Amino acid sequence: MKIGERVKFLNDTGGGVITKIIDPERVLVRIEDGFEVPAKLNELIPDISQKTDVFLSEKVETESPSPKEKPATEQKNSGHVYLAFTHDGNPRHLNMHLINDTDYHIYYIMGLRKLDQHLYKYSGSLEPDTKVVLGNFKITKTDEPTFFLVQYIGYKSGYYHPFIPVNQIIEIDTQRLADKQYESENDFFDKPAALFTVDVNKTEKSKFQDMLFDFSDKDSMVEKMKPETDKLVTGTEKPPEIIEVDLHIHEIVDDESGLTDGEILEIQLRRFEMALETALNGNVRKIVFIHGVGQGKLKYEISKVLNKKYPDLKYQDASFKEYGYGATMVLLH
Repeated sequence: MKIGERVKFLNDTGGGVITKIIDPERVLVRIEDGFEVPAKLNELIPDISQKTDVFLSEKVETESPSPKEKPATEQKNSGHVYLAFTHDGNPRHLNMHLINDTDYHIYYIMGLRKLDQHLYKYSGSLEPDTKVVLGNFKITKTDEPTFFLVQYIGYKSGYYHPFIPVNQIIEIDTQRLADKQYESENDFFDKPAALFTVDVNKTEKSKFQDMLFDFSDKDSMVEKMKPETDKLVTGTEKPPEIIEVDLHIHEIVDDESGLTDGEILEIQLRRFEMALETALNGNVRKIVFIHGVGQGKLKYEISKVLNKKYPDLKYQDASFKEYGYGATMVLLH
């Protein structure tokens, strides 16, 4: 098997495209939601059902990164991130894309602004100089604008200049979008497209904007990064290497009345993965996810994610005396 080849999982549903050879026995596979997961070669089979990649970003890693890291002064942000729309027949049915025309790897979240809240739609990672199809956007009303929220953070391998996490609301006149008035020739598609820049310099006011990214005073920086009310920080009765994350939906969103069961589960799983990634990058030995008992769906999905994306992590039921049957503890170190 080689880089760029489509494969299926033997022991699980779905598949993806091989993006990197880790070692003679393992590879990285980019799956439908844009994430890259490690997989053993003996657990993969070629997928000849599709010849083209309709859900993955259009660029795969063709060679291993150079072991020699470049100094930060040689790396510069080369472009922008764009939210893009293309027509495919019906003027009210559009394809929605995210384009990363920078030399940063980015993690993104995209949603719709509804009243004073935001409705999550898509998230994932995107390599430099690639684009991904987010999904379809159906215009139902043209007499009022649509507000899209795009957030992302970026990084590079080795040394790089950090920038403020982007958090931008894009207001789009849906009538003009349906009438193709935003469209123009571009370098990213072989047809006209509507491009909206997600600009680092046009972010909403954020507490991160007050930081000067001066890492000389490490203690001061850590203090600034602490949120005022952090649900990950537990009480003084627990050792600092253990943290708790409550996944009950009312602890994550202010009002869940308009969410379907599927949307609630998706939000809970995103919260789970974000908290787990944060803990993996910190000095945390154990993390407890409080999911409740219910019908066991959330607990099952958590174990599925752990087995698939984090096969090296061990997990178990948390203390029955403290949590009953409603929590899972993940051992990080």
